[in-house]
Amino acid sequence: MHVTSILQDPSRKSQLEYLHLNLVSKTETIELQKKALESALAQDLEEIQFQREQLNQKEENIRTKALKNDQDMKSLMGDLIKKR
Repeated sequence: MHVTSILQDPSRKSQLEYLHLNLVSKTETIELQKKALESALAQDLEEIQFQREQLNQKEENIRTKALKNDQDMKSLMGDLIKKR
């Protein structure tokens, strides 16, 4: 049995029904906002992960290039020593 059916006062019953509908509406709005925030958070986290992967690849490329440059310098120094 609903509280509204127990109430004999139509004015109070109407107020209570209005409050109930208002709460339901606000709850639905909050749920939609929560879903939007969760979606935005997930998208931001995906973007951060993508940037992290790009930075990791860039770091690997820099290290590879530095090792190659080091090898090239060692080879060049070896050639210079042989020529003397």
